Amino acid sequence: MAAQVQQSAVGSVHDAHDSVRDREISVEQEHLDRVYRRLEEKIHEAEFLMHDAAQRGQVGTPGALAERDAQVFRAGIHLNRLNNEYEDFLFGRIDLLQGKDGKKGPDGAYTAVEPAEGAVRDDNTADIAETLHIGRIGVLDEDYSPLVIDWRAPAAAPFYRSTPVEPGRVVRRRVIRSRQRRVLGVEDDLMRPELKASLDGHELAVIGDGALMAALGQARGHTMRDIVSSIQAEQDLVIRAPANSVTYVEGGPGTGKTA
Repeated sequence: MAAQVQQSAVGSVHDAHDSVRDREISVEQEHLDRVYRRLEEKIHEAEFLMHDAAQRGQVGTPGALAERDAQVFRAGIHLNRLNNEYEDFLFGRIDLLQGKDGKKGPDGAYTAVEPAEGAVRDDNTADIAETLHIGRIGVLDEDYSPLVIDWRAPAAAPFYRSTPVEPGRVVRRRVIRSRQRRVLGVEDDLMRPELKASLDGHELAVIGDGALMAALGQARGHTMRDIVSSIQAEQDLVIRAPANSVTYVEGGPGTGKTA
C-alpha cells in the first residue's frame, strides 16, 4: 500500500512537471511564431526595395543612380542574410533583473550589466524586468523593441558568461531547441537559485537538468552552425576580443579551441 502511494506521488510530480514543460514550450512557440511573422515582413520589405530600385532603370543624375545601386546592394545583403538564417535560428533566452540604469543600446536592450539597488528585495524575492531571446540574427518589432538579440551583440554576452558565482542581472538562462518553425524543448539553468523570482505575477518556472547538457546532447550536423548555442564563457571572451589585437588560445584536444 505504501509503495502504491509513493508511486502515485511520483507520478503526480512527473505529470505536473510535464504540464509546466508543455506550458513553457507553448510560450516559446508563441514567441517564435511572432518572430517568423516579423521575418517574413522584413523579407518582403527587402524584396520591395530591390524591385523598386530596379524599376528606376538608368534614368536620373549620377548621384541618383549611385543611390539606387547602393540601395540594391544593401537590400540584397539584408535579404541574403535573412534567407540564410531563416531556419532554426532562435536558440536562447535570458530573464533579467532590473538594471542600474535605464539606458538602451542600438539593439533595443538595456545596457546595464549589474542589477539595480533594490532589484532583489529583503525577503529574497524579485521581479523579472526584462526578457531577451537570443538568436543567429537580430529582429526588431514595429516599435523597434527586440524580438531577438543577435548572439554577437553585447546584450547577448550574459547568455554565455553568466554563472551562479557571477550572475549579473541574469536569473534564468534557457536553451531553446527548435527545428524549422517548431519549438521542440527547453532546458533551464538558474543563475540565482536562492532567489524566488516572478514573471508577470507568476513564479518563474525551471525546466530540465541544465542548458549545457541539453546543448551537448543534441545531434550535430556537418557544419559549425550549432556551436553558437553552446559557446562557453571563455570562448565568448575570445570571440569578443578586440580585432586590432592578437589573442593567443591554447588547450588540449577537444577543448573547443577551433569553436
